[in-house]
This record gives sequence, C-alpha cells and structure tokens, in this order.
Amino acid sequence: MQIDAAPIIDWITSNWIIFAVIGGVIVVGIIVLMLLPAAKVKDSPDFPADTPEANDLAIGLIQIRNADGAWNDPLGTDLAKDTERKAVLVEMWGLTSHDEWVATIDRLVHDRRRRPLWQSLIQIRADLIKSTGVVPSRSAWLKGIKAAGGTGKGDERSVVDAVGYYEDEFRKMTSKDVFPKSSAVTNLDGYALNQAAAVAVWGVALGLATPEESRARLREISDIARSEFASWGDFGRSVVVGRAMHWSDGQMVEKQAKMGQDYAHDFERAMNPKLNGPWSRLAWRR
Repeated sequence: MQIDAAPIIDWITSNWIIFAVIGGVIVVGIIVLMLLPAAKVKDSPDFPADTPEANDLAIGLIQIRNADGAWNDPLGTDLAKDTERKAVLVEMWGLTSHDEWVATIDRLVHDRRRRPLWQSLIQIRADLIKSTGVVPSRSAWLKGIKAAGGTGKGDERSVVDAVGYYEDEFRKMTSKDVFPKSSAVTNLDGYALNQAAAVAVWGVALGLATPEESRARLREISDIARSEFASWGDFGRSVVVGRAMHWSDGQMVEKQAKMGQDYAHDFERAMNPKLNGPWSRLAWRR
C-alpha cells in the first residue's frame, strides 16, 4: 500500500502557523513553569505556627519537609496515617522500639556525624574569621591550617576544597540572601541536629514515644542549636552543607551537590516571608 505524502506535506506547509502556535505555547508553558515562585511552606492548620513549641519544631523543618510532613505538627499526623512511608523510615533509621528512638536521638545530638579532621579544620576557619573579620579564601584557609601545624595537603586540602565547592554550588541554586558571599560555614553539626528534631517527631508518629517525651527532646535539641549557631541562616547553611559533606565523605562530588538541591531550596523557602517561611518570622534568640 502506497501513501501519497504530497497532499499531507502541502497541508502542513499551508497550515504552518498552527504548528508554530502550538510550539510557542509549549515553550511558553515550560518557561512559565521554570519561573513560577516556589511552593509555599506548608503549615498544619491543626497546630500553632508561632508558639515556643513551634519554634522548637522548626529546628527539624528541612528534614520533616523532606519526609512530606507539616513542620509544625508535633504528632507527625500525616506520617502516622501513611503505612508505606512509616515502613520506609523504620527501615532507613532502624526505629522499631522506644530504646532505639532514644539511642538514635542521642547519637545525632552527641556524635553529630562528626569527623575529627573536619572539626579541627572548620575550627581553624572560624578562628581566622574571628581574628580577621573576613571569610578567608581557600588559600588563606590552607595557610592557616599550615600555621596550626597541618600540611594543607591530602585530606586537609580535600576538606577545604569540598566545603568551598558545596558553598559555591548551593549559592548558585539559591538567592544571595540565604547563601551570601560574606557567609561561611564554621560548624557542620546543623545537619545532625536537624535530623534529631525530625526523629523526635517521628517517634510519636511511629508510636515509639509520647508527645511529652518528644517535646522534651525537641526543647533539648533546640537549646543546643541556638547556643551553637548565630541565626536561622547560620543554622540552615550548616544543614545543607553538612548533609553534602556527610554523604560525599568530605569530597567534591557533583552528584551530592545536585542531590542537595531539595535541602537548599527548602532552606531558601524557610527563610522567605513571601513563601510563608517560618524561619523568617520565628525568633532565633529566645
């Protein structure tokens, strides 16, 4: 069977404007989707979003949102109703008993996923900022490491490069207000503390802890975070960069930077008052 393509071609040619319009609509639609404002931060209408308890819950906001929960819900109501999501959390975190819940929070609060080398190098960076009043360049940071008795090579150089790399990458992904060039991560513990607050809430949703026990742990975690970080922005940058450092084992890994986009964007939303960002309205100092 032969098909005469000439009439079809003639029709397409004579009606090219239709295809041009369709193509234009598709292109415009893609552009609009790319430029649409980010989704607002979801509050649960069943719980307050401006109380001392909400302020403590906000420490876990990024990790809680990552699990599709409302950040201000101390009971993890949506999670409690989702059997599949609960099973995933239990498998990932080993949360099957009250003792495991307690042990997990204790580990995140005290061990904090720390590496001794990272701690010493980050402290040198913090000391340089305190003594000079400016964020040191990577070369200045390495020079400071050598002055403190290090070599500035090998693993030390890798950590310095990785921290700088992730800061630069997340700065590209977000607004200049949340990752300004004048900022520098000098504490990588935010990620573990953010997770600890989320685990405190998950324990209630999983039936492993009472709301009162969770509330006490949240207050403890919140007090620690506020004593060690200067602001929501300082804490948020630590969460985002700390996560990338943890999962890359302190190496520059493009995949980990890309996988950290959700965390970076949640941080940005949390800081944006136009997107109902809790960190934009809740006081850091109490």
